[in-house]
Amino acid sequence: MGAAHQGKIHRGADEDYHAPGDTADKIDTAGLVKVAAILKEATEYLANRIEPLTVTLSSSAPASAESTTPKEKRKTSLGTVPDFSYKGEGVRIDNTLPGSPAQQAGLQQGDILIQLAGQPVSDLASYAAILWSLKAGEKVELRFRRNDEVKVAEVVLVER
Repeated sequence: MGAAHQGKIHRGADEDYHAPGDTADKIDTAGLVKVAAILKEATEYLANRIEPLTVTLSSSAPASAESTTPKEKRKTSLGTVPDFSYKGEGVRIDNTLPGSPAQQAGLQQGDILIQLAGQPVSDLASYAAILWSLKAGEKVELRFRRNDEVKVAEVVLVER
């Protein structure tokens, strides 16, 4: 089965993930059966508990309305498919999209992004935040680690 990431169960992303080529024939039905079995087991366990499963919440202020407001989509892309199972420092590349700035810069599977536009890339969240702050058409410096060597490339971000 795929990797668990921030409470989500998935097997990772293909190069056309959330793109027009992401079609129903690519659904991992055997994986879905495994996930359904796990969810069924968890549900039955919780339903059959003698003692209720409880949680005590702090008396802090309620969450702001912002947390439930749909967010605007990110508008820039480097054209990377991250390795969602990677837990180290940076963002490890699983794949690059054909013709993307990442592919043009020579990024390869296994490379680890460590800096973009002068800002450190510590994880997927920081990488996304950096991309949010940039605009399509901007030329930025990208630093990545391949094996034990740090490489530098200039890329022009594209519209997502």
